[in-house]
Amino acid sequence: MDTERGAACRLLVETTRRPFLPDMSEQVDHMSREFYPELDLYNKPLLYVTPNFPPVTTAEPHRDLSREGSSRNGAFTVDVKTVSGSKEEFAIKRLPLTTALAEVAMTQYVGTQGLAPFSVQALMITGKPSGSKDRLAWIMTQFNGKAVNFEGLAWREMSSENIKQHLMDALLALSALHKMHIAHKDAFMRNLVRLSGSDGDNSATRYIDFEYARSFRGYVEQVDRGEDILRAQGYINRSVQGDLRSLLIDAISVLANQLNQSPADRWKLLEKCLGSYREVVSASENSPALKEAAVHAITTLRRDYM
Repeated sequence: MDTERGAACRLLVETTRRPFLPDMSEQVDHMSREFYPELDLYNKPLLYVTPNFPPVTTAEPHRDLSREGSSRNGAFTVDVKTVSGSKEEFAIKRLPLTTALAEVAMTQYVGTQGLAPFSVQALMITGKPSGSKDRLAWIMTQFNGKAVNFEGLAWREMSSENIKQHLMDALLALSALHKMHIAHKDAFMRNLVRLSGSDGDNSATRYIDFEYARSFRGYVEQVDRGEDILRAQGYINRSVQGDLRSLLIDAISVLANQLNQSPADRWKLLEKCLGSYREVVSASENSPALKEAAVHAITTLRRDYM
């Protein structure tokens, strides 16, 4: 057992003081490009858990997720045995403390709309409180071995129609975040998962890893009120376009490698997929600012990739 993973496992087993992990979703800042949720920290290493998380008697590292197409650098799973004798597997990844707190808050916030496929079960913190910016934290979520990362999909074995459906599902997952006025900020396929038993069910494709995600709701509200429109709309446009560009870069790579198509033909297929995204964000209940951002992004991307 290496030092880092061993430390995380020991913290799970040996920590007796287990304060409940609070709901930090209300600390999401809807206008700042950076936000720093607050959490009471004490002198000793800490283990914050959800109310239904049982005490752990044994914990052993299991699989290395960084070698299985996961975006989580250094992420791994751990097999635990609880005091009741049940056995479970959890995914753990390490982040700087400030980044970890932001991801917990954003995951909880996105989870209010059912868009976070894996809820945070525990937060483990190490280091001295005097150097909070240098402290590290492990975020632990329930591991679903049947969830398939989009980078791990068998693209080479798919028909062009199946590829199109998966790309549409990815764009629908992104549109669901944008309807919440959330920009993922790392919207590549490595951060998409398809849940088990989801064939033909668009709602089962979800984004994960929200450490860089930011809310642009405050800017949408500014535009709606007619305040500082140019600056606010510009920020919304950049947020939406950045996410779409990241996803399309991967989509173009998939199409180039799997289908013998010209760039023009690839774009025709992508435009059909983008139609699903455009339809969702153009719904009457959505803000005009979001609708304008979607049109601006698609127009810009068409110019760049045609």
